[in-house]
Amino acid sequence: MNTMPDSQKSPGLLLQWLDRVYLLENEQNRYPAMEGLRGYAVFVVFLVHVNGLYANELLQLNLDALSMQTATRIEEYFLVYLFRSHYGVDLFFLLSGFLIYRIVSKSDFGFLRFIWNRILRIYPAFLLSLAIYMTGYIWILEWREFDLLLIVQNIFLLNGILELGVSAYNHVTWSLFYEFSYYLLFPLAFSWMRLRGVWRLLLFSALVMAAMTQLNDFYFRYVMFLVGAMLASVRDSELAEIARQVPDSLVLAVYLASTLAFAVLPTPEFRIFIPFYALSSAFLVINSLHGEEFLARFFRLRPLRYLGNTSYSFYLIHPLLLSFLLLLGIHEGAWKADV
Repeated sequence: MNTMPDSQKSPGLLLQWLDRVYLLENEQNRYPAMEGLRGYAVFVVFLVHVNGLYANELLQLNLDALSMQTATRIEEYFLVYLFRSHYGVDLFFLLSGFLIYRIVSKSDFGFLRFIWNRILRIYPAFLLSLAIYMTGYIWILEWREFDLLLIVQNIFLLNGILELGVSAYNHVTWSLFYEFSYYLLFPLAFSWMRLRGVWRLLLFSALVMAAMTQLNDFYFRYVMFLVGAMLASVRDSELAEIARQVPDSLVLAVYLASTLAFAVLPTPEFRIFIPFYALSSAFLVINSLHGEEFLARFFRLRPLRYLGNTSYSFYLIHPLLLSFLLLLGIHEGAWKADV
């Protein structure tokens, strides 16, 4: 006889409605913790910007110029750590690498259909947000002038190529260039390396990483896509066995140590940080998706999954919301913060 209370058998009406709104109803062929990880990642990105705004406008601190070495108060150490949360975007890259590998490796994969689906996934929200930013910054706040060439460059995400010096209406969209370049290039690379699976993937990744050492330090973040692809090339049963062997306490300790190491660096150096963060975040993802301890339960929490399933829209629009907060603050000025 089942004596489980009705409240534990199924969520209440409010939760059922929220699950429908945030697309949690059908969990077949999905990783619930993946949604929670996306929610965590976008919140970490938000911390970079909101702490930069808070420190600059209310405390008169320039966190870009402040480091753990120059901080003098506990509050400053804490703010530097939160402001150096750039790795939220890098976790997004790893998750994208994982999911795109699983799509590309399917037997019925079609490149043109895949690219079209990616365009439909990315561009409608992006173009709408671009129109909102242009309206706000050009005609309402008058912080920018109308520039047709700049608009076209933003539409094609050229602000993601540092050497071009393209000014972005929404500075967070640099990461979309990384996403689309991965969508375009990885399926082509996969067609070459699929015959020997993970070994060709490792070789391809090593070649890419070697090339990255010759480029701007910022581009080294692209490695996170390849780490995600490496994880996806391993069977779920093997990843579950790794999760059983490696305790969550160790994974969490190493992950937090890697994020602290980034905050301790005098200036953000992705060439140094990314290898350590890639390893620690890989185990974070493994234990969250396939484990049964704290991390799996935490990243399956509904609030994180709700945020995760709206993370793209939140990611695109939150800088504009913070800009309006700045406008309502102590004085008017253009808010600038790099991811």
